[in-house]
Amino acid sequence: AAAKFAVSGSSHPSWRGGRFKTGGYWYYWLPALSGRARELADAMPRRGWKGHYVIGEHRLVMALHLDHPLTRHDIVHHRNGDKLDNRIENLELTTQGEHRKLDVKYYKLWQEALAKIAELESELVRFKSDN
Repeated sequence: AAAKFAVSGSSHPSWRGGRFKTGGYWYYWLPALSGRARELADAMPRRGWKGHYVIGEHRLVMALHLDHPLTRHDIVHHRNGDKLDNRIENLELTTQGEHRKLDVKYYKLWQEALAKIAELESELVRFKSDN
């Protein structure tokens, strides 16, 4: 059986300031936030996770940048596709419809890049066998 700790929050040995990763995204536990970050998080849609309210770091970063809470219709897109990269320069506020177009666009570019890599690898093999 897994060990249980009698402590929680900042006293827990795995405490990381209320920030944790799940489902490919960084999240914050709401009670760990303070100041403007907490004000914005409290005004935004949030989700329950294991009995606690949490907010996606990417959504909080965008709300802090814009200095207003996001609505449930606001979608934060990760430009480079890395959902853990929450630098503001990697984030773009969009709508659900626009986000689908962005996902399709970047998926197509990714597929084209994979095809080019395969082509170059094949060319490299031919080059090595000729020399």
